[in-house]
Amino acid sequence: MVANPNPSTCQFLTLLPREVRDIIYEHILTFPRPLKLRQVVAGSKNTAILRLNRQIASEALPIFYDANTILATRNDFCSDTGPELQTPLRKDRVRHLLIRNFSQSIRCSSFSGGNNLFLEGCCDVCKPNAAGFIAALGSLPRLRTVVVDYHNHYREFEFIKQTIRGIGSTHVEAEHGFALTCTHIARYRLSSPSLPPNLDITFTDLPLHTIWSELWTLRGTNKCPFPLPGEEALLQRLREDEHPYLPDQLNHIIYARHSRLHQPVGEVWTEYEAKSSSNSSEAMNTLTEMILGYLHANRQVSSWRTLTALARSAEAKAYEAEGREVPEEYRT
Repeated sequence: MVANPNPSTCQFLTLLPREVRDIIYEHILTFPRPLKLRQVVAGSKNTAILRLNRQIASEALPIFYDANTILATRNDFCSDTGPELQTPLRKDRVRHLLIRNFSQSIRCSSFSGGNNLFLEGCCDVCKPNAAGFIAALGSLPRLRTVVVDYHNHYREFEFIKQTIRGIGSTHVEAEHGFALTCTHIARYRLSSPSLPPNLDITFTDLPLHTIWSELWTLRGTNKCPFPLPGEEALLQRLREDEHPYLPDQLNHIIYARHSRLHQPVGEVWTEYEAKSSSNSSEAMNTLTEMILGYLHANRQVSSWRTLTALARSAEAKAYEAEGREVPEEYRT
């Protein structure tokens, strides 16, 4: 066996064609969930290849950043926070970001004056209208997609929506050309001529949007008033993976769409359908806001009870349509 004259190289990989090496890099460096840097990925030692030597690192790093979404916070862009308290982002390489913590940094939050007003000393990134934060994202040269999950930051996102629409004390639309388009339930796409054309920024309530999309795929256009095959298994998975009680509440809204047996749910759909033909973005925004209002007013237990009542009512109507006597348990 001939010894490797240069131990700093990896002969197995470097002797392969570059196209094959790229396939290997993509296979071992692609992860199913967003990554938080400085965090060990359980069950995987594959990222060790990035430290093998300079050649392989230079080849594999772009593929690593192309294939994965990196978790970050607004704090990671705060100009007054030290690097030891920030995620070590490779801002020259990162392609896809997920922002889950959208609150101000600890230092800048100390300048809060209440009611989304900040005193002098707060950095531009942490100001509540988010103009400085969006500008910081737009400055990253290779960034292509950003998802800001506002599930735990409704107040902050509502303020951004209001300021973009020119409501309130800070109007950022005129200065920066910002516009928000509601493209789906709880998902808003930000656009601005000041941003790079190939950068996509969306504000999304990820649990609500994900759960709604999966439930809608199962039941959305199906007028069957009874539980569908696989429905309970899907609900259980969504309870475990996404949110403990949102699946039941959202399923209630979709389930009751066609029957109109529950007045609050019927009103949600009636207003949505009245607007959907004229302005899809406004209709989606209206439906999103009405869903949120309904969720705040109805607990999981009441959703379960109403679903049960709707199912029994549908069963009773089926018996009546067939001319059979309605069993006692289906009578309301």
